Amino acid sequence: FFVRTGAPGGEVVTLDDGDSHHAARVLRLEEGAEVVLLDGAGRRLGERIVEVDRRATRVRIEREERVAAPPRVGLAPTCLKGKAMDYLVQK
Repeated sequence: FFVRTGAPGGEVVTLDDGDSHHAARVLRLEEGAEVVLLDGAGRRLGERIVEVDRRATRVRIEREERVAAPPRVGLAPTCLKGKAMDYLVQK
């Protein structure tokens, strides 16, 4: 799951409505299940679910680790004939 702000260890974080619904109804996670949260700043937080509800699932942060950013990928195509260039740009 993705969280906008990272929290220090031991703190309880509440997932947003969409993620809470996904955890409770789609994945059917229960209290005590382990999940991973990403904060978009290179941190991966290991957590355990404290309370499951489709509107407010709460998880406790147990561990934190830094994750290296994936390498950036660039695309440098040559001019293609016909519709191939349109297709490349579209995709």
